[in-house]
Amino acid sequence: MFVGFYTLIAAQQFTRYAQPAGMDLTIAGVAGPEAVRILVDALWPVIVTVNATLLGFHAGVGFVFGLLAGGFWDAVFRLRGRVLDGRARSLLVAGSLLIVAVLAFGVIAVRYPFQYDHLLNAQDGVLRRLHDGLTAHVSPTALTVALWGTITMLALPTLFRTMSRRWAIASLLVLGVLGLGAWRVPSAAPGSNDGPNVVLVFLESARSDFFSINGHARATSPNVDRLVAANGVTFTRAWSHVNGTVESVVTVMTSAYPHQHGIRSMFHNDALASTRTRTLPALLRQRGYATRVVTDWDGDVTYFNEQVLPGFDEYDVAEFGVVNYVKQIYAQYFIFYALTDNEVGHRLFATFYRAGGGFTPAGSDAYYRTRIASHLAELATTRRFFLTLFFSNAHMNYRCAYPYYRRFTDPAYEGPNKYAALSNPLVTSPTGLEREARQIRGLYEGCVAALDDNVGFVADTLRTLSLDRQTILVVTGDHGEKLPDERAFRYGRNAAWLEPAEFHVPLAVIAPGLGVGHRHIEVPARHVDILPTILELVGVPVPAGLNGESLVPLMTGRGSRQPVDVFAETGFHWTPVAPPYLGYPPMTRVVQLRLASGGALIPRYFLRPECLPRITLAKHRFVRTERYHLNYRPTTTGATLELYDWMADPVGTQNLVTRRPDVAADLRNRLLQWASGDPDLLVRDGRLVPRHAGALQECSPER
Repeated sequence: MFVGFYTLIAAQQFTRYAQPAGMDLTIAGVAGPEAVRILVDALWPVIVTVNATLLGFHAGVGFVFGLLAGGFWDAVFRLRGRVLDGRARSLLVAGSLLIVAVLAFGVIAVRYPFQYDHLLNAQDGVLRRLHDGLTAHVSPTALTVALWGTITMLALPTLFRTMSRRWAIASLLVLGVLGLGAWRVPSAAPGSNDGPNVVLVFLESARSDFFSINGHARATSPNVDRLVAANGVTFTRAWSHVNGTVESVVTVMTSAYPHQHGIRSMFHNDALASTRTRTLPALLRQRGYATRVVTDWDGDVTYFNEQVLPGFDEYDVAEFGVVNYVKQIYAQYFIFYALTDNEVGHRLFATFYRAGGGFTPAGSDAYYRTRIASHLAELATTRRFFLTLFFSNAHMNYRCAYPYYRRFTDPAYEGPNKYAALSNPLVTSPTGLEREARQIRGLYEGCVAALDDNVGFVADTLRTLSLDRQTILVVTGDHGEKLPDERAFRYGRNAAWLEPAEFHVPLAVIAPGLGVGHRHIEVPARHVDILPTILELVGVPVPAGLNGESLVPLMTGRGSRQPVDVFAETGFHWTPVAPPYLGYPPMTRVVQLRLASGGALIPRYFLRPECLPRITLAKHRFVRTERYHLNYRPTTTGATLELYDWMADPVGTQNLVTRRPDVAADLRNRLLQWASGDPDLLVRDGRLVPRHAGALQECSPER
């Protein structure tokens, strides 16, 4: 029965079952036909191994549960003085296993309802009402208790027979002692860590104004609120310089802009552009720091490695995304999840839970937290350490587990965005979609609360290990997020939108022992400022020539800051842009996968080299000052400018280019001077052009 459930769903993996999550062979539309061929050729051992493991799991569990159920019903009939015939026995065993399967399905359908949204909520009718009733009134904890209670009841007769044998009891005791010893998290040696330590936390798709610490009306970040209130500050006007994860993380770690460090998107082709680029972990390691990075699914090996971000002693990060996807799409079955989404299962099946998050987040937070606690316990025995963490809960499609998906949403809502936001909505106008917009914002708010709880876990673990008084905790977003509002129904992020919300990030610094002035600082802060700030806080000399400046004087209230310009550029065009804006073909035509000389898959995406000049020029850019915000949007014939007085017009409805040409010209010159540092671009006639003539002819959407 269990093998049949697995086989039935696995047979649909590349068809209907996978489609709602975007998990088809084209990897959510990223990889084209040639890349699919490379994937099939290179990853078939992973596919075979994964399926063999999961088939073996379901066969083994089904066999054991069948034996236990058979023993249970044999015992029941013996107590009644009756003998159970074979046919009745088979029916009772099958019924018992079916009850286990139904309870397992209920556990996952409530804890991770988006997993089966296409089978239940999307079908409307009785199935939707059943699913709504379960998620509204039943907790996954109660279902889990019922599941394991049923399994325990079926196992009791067998356990009693086993326990009657003394050798079995002795064996169980020995195994228990060994198990407890092996599972114990090591404790810190008293006084071995002097500090100051640094924990740098990246929050995926974290938009500043959706955190209650920065004024959001709902209590989305109570943990960060209490940490800042006790020992820290929050910068309410903090900005990333690009709306992409990989580029932003490298920018924070180097205090260099993307066109300087060379990592321009997740589809980067090279390592750091210059070996002279200094990274934060490398600078701290030179000063005797133990340096580690621990990430969940979105902090993967494609950029957390020695070539892109050198300086970490240990990279405990996710595998290449494509490998993760293969494991996720096969592992998302209710029996497997319901029985293994616990501490024992996380260890025995770490290969699947390590791939968790994103499309399949089952157990990812619990498993990830265990890894973090283990690393912190080890680091507590070092003299001082620098630890980087990455939490991805708020990643689009805002698929956060119980209880977060219902914390800020309307329980009466019925629709396609009940448990997760649909990808790439075709409708952009918000008219008539106000309720959908509220639901999507509520889902996102729940995911922000999940991020906040993870930050709280890190802070609590530091306190448990007596590290909180000598550890500086820095929390920021990799980039912001566009959410539905009164102007547009769009949400997520895209390179052509250039919405300020996609770049507005939280930045909180919790520094025990540092006397702070104001808890809320409204002076602009930038990602390039984080590296020099951390170095000053720990007493390490700040290298000359950085783009950023230390924020410590602002934190202590002992200094001020001259007005700074905030520069930013967009990342990759996730969806093709419409004319007149400059664009390029969809990713299936510009993204590649490659094999090494030995035939192994290189764990990275690549962009077609001939497309790079056009992709670089097609980036939209902005500069933001103390009052004005200027957008620079490349078009097929040049570029357009948009100027907004964000203090008087924070939403950006009045383009002032024609009314304030002086301001527009001044900011355009500042922006072009900043962008002219790009080795692939030149400034000509007041606009950016490719350095090499004819470069734009390659990779045009029409070719």
